[in-house]
Amino acid sequence: MSTDGGPDISGGGGRNLTEAQRTLATERGDLVSSLTNRRIEILNETAGLNLPPQAHAEVTVFYEALKNNLSPRAMAVTPAKFCPGQCAGWVPTLGADLLSDYTAYWFSPINFSNYIPVGGVLGNR
Repeated sequence: MSTDGGPDISGGGGRNLTEAQRTLATERGDLVSSLTNRRIEILNETAGLNLPPQAHAEVTVFYEALKNNLSPRAMAVTPAKFCPGQCAGWVPTLGADLLSDYTAYWFSPINFSNYIPVGGVLGNR
């Protein structure tokens, strides 16, 4: 994910990035995202989300952007497409437009006042 005026954010789906992947991302200046199953449980309980355990990369990088008060600008997934069951439906609810099966773009900044800290995570107001 690229952000407005901030670092890019790298993250894995289904599992967190490997040590080698984290090292490469950090050397590039990226933030590295990870999302524990407990934080996913808290998000589901407090924000009414229905995220599966071992969240997809889209969820982990978005969470990292919110946690660091960074406004998302663009997201690309590779090698797979946005999954139709979760992410292709969820990403547009965050204000992004899906430009293809692999990319999303925020034409307008996200209003962070719609999110509140809840138990170390961010939920909707």
